[in-house]
Amino acid sequence: DKPVFLVGVIKGIFDEQNWWYSVCLCGERIAPSQSSPFCNVCATHISDGISRYEIQVFVSHMGGCNVLILHNEDVVYVLKKCRKDLLINDFCFFLSDQFRPNAYQFVDDLIGKKLVFMIDSEPVHIQPQTLGYNVYQICADDTLIQLFEVAEKDMMVDQMACGSTSGISLC
Repeated sequence: DKPVFLVGVIKGIFDEQNWWYSVCLCGERIAPSQSSPFCNVCATHISDGISRYEIQVFVSHMGGCNVLILHNEDVVYVLKKCRKDLLINDFCFFLSDQFRPNAYQFVDDLIGKKLVFMIDSEPVHIQPQTLGYNVYQICADDTLIQLFEVAEKDMMVDQMACGSTSGISLC
């Protein structure tokens, strides 16, 4: 029930996924396969939903590597731009029902970022054989990253002194 904090580096992005989804003004998620999107909560047809990021990334950390699911606010925080800003720069994204940017800038802005992640300790199935962890919050502050790195190292030393070799991997 408690969140887990870890310092990690984004090493890759799942490219076989939609990187966004749409929501109604009420906040209800709208299925992308619907030809005429309908909100079950508002009981109305949606002409223009609100786009939100949802990106699955591979994150390497002291305890191994895990798939983390970054949500809209976290992606906007790291990239310093919302999905709309990317669409303005490349009109062809408007014509696609799936947002799969082929822009190296987008990927380069995520890959290699060292961040503190606050994640859910309970995994979710993102594919039949793949588990991921929802990210609650991220932070790119260098001072906080260093603080968590020192705490991780101290924890590893304590575990080794006690004979534990479990590490901090979520898997």
